[in-house]
Amino acid sequence: MIVVFVEGFSDQKGRLEIRKLEKESKGLMSVIEYVDHVDKSTLERLTKTEQGIEEYAKRVQKKLESLIKKEPITIIGHSMGGLIIRYLIEVKKIDLPPKSKIILVGVPNKGIKMNLFERLFFKIVKTPCVLDMLPNSVFLKKLSDPPKRYFFVAGKRDKRVLLSSSLPQGGKILNVDHRDLPLKVIKSILKT
Repeated sequence: MIVVFVEGFSDQKGRLEIRKLEKESKGLMSVIEYVDHVDKSTLERLTKTEQGIEEYAKRVQKKLESLIKKEPITIIGHSMGGLIIRYLIEVKKIDLPPKSKIILVGVPNKGIKMNLFERLFFKIVKTPCVLDMLPNSVFLKKLSDPPKRYFFVAGKRDKRVLLSSSLPQGGKILNVDHRDLPLKVIKSILKT
């Protein structure tokens, strides 16, 4: 089974470790990047991004479809990457092989927490993908309540994506930070 990881928008901390895992997996894991300026700092990424989540989803869809064969796959979506996966499955209706798994890690299903200053900043610098993640955004309204077939993982120490936004009933809670979640989940999946 192939593991596909769709990263979040500003995942910088675990990027090198995840790339290392991808190389060590001997073809069992593939990472999908969709942001042009992936090697820039978080601030540069935030101020130079002019696309919303739906535009990023188009890029991910092309790469994902090239990886989908007849055998089941495991898709891990972290943060905004999880919203992209949900959009592709729930709105674009992409077909996944039977018995495929979808794992949503620290995904802001009901929106991200931002103070008034941050909201104004993102409106001024026009960062559509961040505005798409605000509670009650037009984008989030396109998604239904997350289906029960998804697996949910969230971190207790997350200041941006609250447990109440990320985790429906029955999801797994880890005592880690938002940025450490994907690495921990991927390692446990690759061990099985």
